[in-house]
Amino acid sequence: MDAFKAIVTKRDTRHYTAEPIAAEVLTRILQAGRMAGSSKNTQPVRLVVVQDQAAREALASCGDFAGHLQHCAAAVAVVLAPGGSGFDAGRVAQNLMVAA
Repeated sequence: MDAFKAIVTKRDTRHYTAEPIAAEVLTRILQAGRMAGSSKNTQPVRLVVVQDQAAREALASCGDFAGHLQHCAAAVAVVLAPGGSGFDAGRVAQNLMVAA
């Protein structure tokens, strides 16, 4: 699939199964996020994979729209270093979503 088609056909789904994600699939998704560009190559974004059920439930309680996290097999927290740009974090998140 070409990049444009991947972008315009991406669906934002928030209903997940707890079916395990193969390590190579998760690695590929994370690599897509890691390859996002950043302002002045500062690379201020870190990715934290959360697969533990209790940890995902704790994350789900952190936001008004995060309840779906307790039902997925894995979550990726996009963490921005102090002084980093939210724009850079957004670029990473978009790459993750398109790759997934």
